Amino acid sequence: MATDLHAAVKLFGCWRSTCTHRVTLALSVLGIPFDYCPVNLDRREQDQPAFRALAPEGQVPVLQQDGRVLTQSMAILTYLDALRPEGKASLFPEDPFEKAEAIALAERVSSFIQPFLLPGGIRRKLIACLPDNPETVVEGVNRFVRETLADALESLDRRLAARAGPFALGDRMTLADLFIFAQLVGAARMGIDVNGYPRLSKLYEAMERRADVRAADPSRMPDAPGNASAPRVAPSASALPQERGATPAPDATRLALAYKEPAREIAEYLDHVINTPIIGLDAVRHETFRLFGPVATKVSAIEVCRFLRWTASQMQARRALEVGVFTGSSSLALLEGMGTEGRLDAIDISSEYTAVARQAWANAGMDNRVNLVIEDGITALDRLPIAPTYDIAYVDALNEHYQAYHQRVVPLMKPGGLIVFDNILWKGRVIDPDTTDPSAIHLRDLNLILREDRRLETTFVSMGDGLALCKVL
Repeated sequence: MATDLHAAVKLFGCWRSTCTHRVTLALSVLGIPFDYCPVNLDRREQDQPAFRALAPEGQVPVLQQDGRVLTQSMAILTYLDALRPEGKASLFPEDPFEKAEAIALAERVSSFIQPFLLPGGIRRKLIACLPDNPETVVEGVNRFVRETLADALESLDRRLAARAGPFALGDRMTLADLFIFAQLVGAARMGIDVNGYPRLSKLYEAMERRADVRAADPSRMPDAPGNASAPRVAPSASALPQERGATPAPDATRLALAYKEPAREIAEYLDHVINTPIIGLDAVRHETFRLFGPVATKVSAIEVCRFLRWTASQMQARRALEVGVFTGSSSLALLEGMGTEGRLDAIDISSEYTAVARQAWANAGMDNRVNLVIEDGITALDRLPIAPTYDIAYVDALNEHYQAYHQRVVPLMKPGGLIVFDNILWKGRVIDPDTTDPSAIHLRDLNLILREDRRLETTFVSMGDGLALCKVL
């Protein structure tokens, strides 16, 4: 029987399934309308006779068209590529070697990374086979998943490092990017900070800028938590919401920031019981996670923000310099600490991220005290007149430019001024003698440079992801 390529496409999937996400990404990118039929994995709908008759292995995703059924995301994406409307670029490169490389990267994710997420059925069987206290076993399995997945992502990051361009194979999005991006979103739900992998982080940001990628955001699918009022069957890909994703569950956010922030109960006690909250900070963090998903872990740790506010206040600082604004959490702290007479010169390369900061400054009535420059940090610093201008500086931008920032910021500081470098421990990787992470290597060298710089009196602390506190002599 010949298949009608124009017949309606029906997708059976689950919002939290990474494999389903690959397929919804392909459908959105290729512009293929589809009907979405949620399968609730938590309620074991995949084991119901009706679904087993469709897919005997009881797994999602399942694609149905014109009476025919396909399973396995790689096979589904290969088929969908053949259905793409005229004018849509193929997911597969034309060059035979590049095509093979795209498939190899997708298979690496599918065969060597995805399995570490341990689907529910496998997880339950594994836990049942381990003789121990059930709670201890569950935590041990979860730790194994996070650590093994993190190692696999680091290996993939190294593999992509030799490639220029924002996507896996260069300047053009391919099949490989759909597999990798979906995996990064899944890893973030496990509490893994994907920003710890420079090349993967670059790919994530390039993908996340695309409206067709955002349209397939799992948190906006009809069966995702909080979308109970959405129709059970989405009429087409174009009907999927175009706005950014919903805010992650609090536990996912906490897990993603666990490497630099205290446990939730302690954090809430510190932030809302014994400390005065920083004006606008909670709103900025909420909006950052809602808009930017895993990238939001770039926010400065809350403890660092409190330290910046307190230090600026104690110093009676009136001029501050910030290299790396992101969405404005640290700038809110500096501005509040300096008081109404304080002024902030802020530098960042992204107008998209700093749009959140601009709104936060305006909401707090502080926007008239900020001079924001959208430019590469090194270039912007080179434009500043060399004069002792600033009381305090906070550096939290591109890790591999820190040494250049150091050279340029010191001459701009007043005697007795303070420079704060964030991320100097880089998740502990600076102490790994075998690391190939360029950020870790650069920051490790920076720490030695700061220690020996006779213009500075420096101490290093483990607050957040590590701070270098440099008093200018």
